[in-house]
Amino acid sequence: LILCGNQWPSWTLDDLLTHIEPNHGFTRESVGFTKFLNVMLALDGLERKSVVQFITGCSSLP
Repeated sequence: LILCGNQWPSWTLDDLLTHIEPNHGFTRESVGFTKFLNVMLALDGLERKSVVQFITGCSSLP
């Protein structure tokens, strides 16, 4: 019985573009936003888990 989400979150560029909406002067074409996406894609499993923990307060996705 598994009662928790994926222990090693994974995402694709399409996932990030679908779920992250740039604002405060940033657009999908902004250099800063593009670099952010590249960093998010380059993270390994443990780093991704840490990002999810930082953003949501939970280390795994549902």
